[in-house]
Amino acid sequence: MRTTKIHQFLAGSEISNVSYDLQNLRIHVGHSVVLFTDAVGFRVLDEGDLLEFWPTCSTAPGGGLFEIHDGGWLEQESRRKGFMSSSTRPALREFLVTGLDDCVGVFAFSAPELKVGPE
Repeated sequence: MRTTKIHQFLAGSEISNVSYDLQNLRIHVGHSVVLFTDAVGFRVLDEGDLLEFWPTCSTAPGGGLFEIHDGGWLEQESRRKGFMSSSTRPALREFLVTGLDDCVGVFAFSAPELKVGPE
């Protein structure tokens, strides 16, 4: 798996809220908000159900924001016949937001905005 770490959250940061309003996907992690303005898919799972991403994405003790370049959920979905986005949306990218326990996988066309609150 090939990844890029975009941001590391403070130790102990947990994903406390995920909201989607058909335009924006907001993920609250500790005192930070990760905002995707062009998300086309997302999933929330316990980190125990994403062991294929470890140890690559477990290097951030408080969680982190990663771009997954290959070997992730997008690659898994692209193997399915019913997943049309792999051929109709070639610019689609994959991101992973990890917290202390939960993780959010996101398909989007661009990197998210990151709003870091007081530490």
